[in-house]
Amino acid sequence: MKFNLSALIIVSQKNIIFYILDKNLTKNQRYFYKVTAYNGTTKLGTSEAVGVYTKFDSPEIKAVSDTKLKITWDSVSKAESYTVMRRKAGDDSYKEIKTVTDTSYTDSGLSASTEYYYWIKANCNVDGTEYVAKSTSDSQYTLTKAPTIKNVNDISKSEIEITWNSVSGAESYRIERRKAGEAEYKT
Repeated sequence: MKFNLSALIIVSQKNIIFYILDKNLTKNQRYFYKVTAYNGTTKLGTSEAVGVYTKFDSPEIKAVSDTKLKITWDSVSKAESYTVMRRKAGDDSYKEIKTVTDTSYTDSGLSASTEYYYWIKANCNVDGTEYVAKSTSDSQYTLTKAPTIKNVNDISKSEIEITWNSVSGAESYRIERRKAGEAEYKT
């Protein structure tokens, strides 16, 4: 049987390490490998078989609010649970957030206007042996926190003063107004 493999031999002073890159595989599929050594036609020995999953698609991430992101992903065959992994933009490593049995999770308590990266770890059990399949990663920003009007004062017969909280990252604000009975706001 022929495979689409690329081989690279890495030589060090003490060991020779062989590296094979198996290409054009099916996503979210478990493959088993074993290696047999030969000297001419004489079989020297065979390794134990190892199984590994190819990565599955990255999760879909949608901003729900300024502090929540909803993460959804496709199910993985033989997965008993999924572990959601998150990294905030600028952080060096991913952290385990939650292990769930469903294919979605809403992450809350996040910072507004911030980019978060996610990948999913599928915890699989195949014939009594536990394996992990991993998704590729993707990112999404939380929504920007909206200004909150703090106070409105009628200063005079022709003036109204409005105060609101500042929004991190905002460079300007647009004020819109409408008269009672009008349908549309104007700037």
